[in-house]
Amino acid sequence: MSRATILKAVRAAAAQRRPAPLMRQAVAPSGLKLAQSLLSGTLIARLCACGVIVERLRAWDAVPAAVLKVVTAAGQPLVIRHGADALFNTLAWNQVPNLQRRTGAASREDKTSLSRALSAISETGTLVLGSGPDNPVTLSFLPELHIVVLDETCIFETMDEALARVRSPGDAPQLPRTVNLISGASRTGDIGGRLVLGAHGPRQLAVLLVGGSQENGASEGRRQ
Repeated sequence: MSRATILKAVRAAAAQRRPAPLMRQAVAPSGLKLAQSLLSGTLIARLCACGVIVERLRAWDAVPAAVLKVVTAAGQPLVIRHGADALFNTLAWNQVPNLQRRTGAASREDKTSLSRALSAISETGTLVLGSGPDNPVTLSFLPELHIVVLDETCIFETMDEALARVRSPGDAPQLPRTVNLISGASRTGDIGGRLVLGAHGPRQLAVLLVGGSQENGASEGRRQ
């Protein structure tokens, strides 16, 4: 069998197995809304399959209360650490007076951190976080509970689309120092074949999805 024949057969098989991208289903405004809903649904399913807590919120004003809810449910002290992200300073934290906030890079003493994702990859259930003063990289690795806020409009189907958001985020004048791809809480099975949580980072990951459809209730998630 010639090389050309083999390559032709491989290409034909690959074309049959390749699924149609979700975004290409959008052909009208209503289709665009449906496509975004499908992207969000796929992302949530992937995250929940990895034991991630997911809360769907109608607006940014609901973030402080959702943060308090997650922290309380996790049994952590009512203290969070976040970076200098200007968005966080605009939120109504006075609605949750019992929750204390600290800013700057995280230390080993911090139990809960709050970050904002630049984008997310629907097909793999992955969050894309850029590091810098607004979201120090230590927030993603040191605390036991990591809460990530994500704008639903920043969910994309593929890695290429999600990373394009990193290259031109619109509200950031330069590229982040590093980019971290997070698909769940830290875990490893390398030692004795036993699953260990928190080996390289947080033991729990929670995602606050802002702007999501509330057709299935105010929140949905799965606790590990």
